[in-house]
Amino acid sequence: MRHVAPRGYALRYITEPNRQDLAVVDTVYTLRAGNSELVFGGITPLNPTHSTPYWIAATVRDRSLVVYPGVEVGMSKAAFLRLVGAPSTPCDTVEVVPSEQNASHCFIFAHDTLTVMWLYSGDE
Repeated sequence: MRHVAPRGYALRYITEPNRQDLAVVDTVYTLRAGNSELVFGGITPLNPTHSTPYWIAATVRDRSLVVYPGVEVGMSKAAFLRLVGAPSTPCDTVEVVPSEQNASHCFIFAHDTLTVMWLYSGDE
């Protein structure tokens, strides 16, 4: 992860016991850029069967991280709805249901402008 993180991103990680299997130690990596962060959890780097994250979460509050294709903080609500193929809605929170299980993608608008993206995908 240290070699993948772009310049200007702060990378930190913590290790903690796995709640389902106490013999396994998981690592949670957090990439921060600006006011945004991308978190990969449940990785056990020394164990090949647990070397991929079983959950990923992102909170995006600026244009530092691009985590959803074509969607940027600051874009208009109308442009967002056209891009994802959703009908017009008066709601300030739009949830896009991805095709994978256990995923939640919420987009928060203020004054018809995208201000925050909360993205989660995982086994939990």
